[in-house]
Amino acid sequence: MTKIKTEKMKKGKYNIFRLEVKGHADKINDGEGNILCAAISMIVQTFAAWALQMQKSAERIYNTEYIPGDGKAEICFAWLDLTESNIIVDAKARTGIEMLMTGLEMLAEKYPDHISYDGGVYAKQKGYIDCDARE
Repeated sequence: MTKIKTEKMKKGKYNIFRLEVKGHADKINDGEGNILCAAISMIVQTFAAWALQMQKSAERIYNTEYIPGDGKAEICFAWLDLTESNIIVDAKARTGIEMLMTGLEMLAEKYPDHISYDGGVYAKQKGYIDCDARE
């Protein structure tokens, strides 16, 4: 079972999004490989690459941290709160997150016995997060 946890919050003048993926999805296909794990991995890795590229090209992206591992990944993405001067960065950040979540939601809806998804990124505020804190 793959467990996907999301958090979106504000910390001072920053918007912070955090994604945590843990566990391997059960194999749903015949033959070699695990297409469900591969699908989750590609969605997460694509978002991580996009977020890191955003940080390089946009001075208002505060921090992007991507920690990959075997059967797990963690991404923390922070950007300045919406102001008139960074409306494009804010819109791009929100669009990137929405695309990531759409892909993960689609997989979770199709394979609910294999993916646990909290779906809470926009539904609830869980407080603040310290991107440097590790369990």
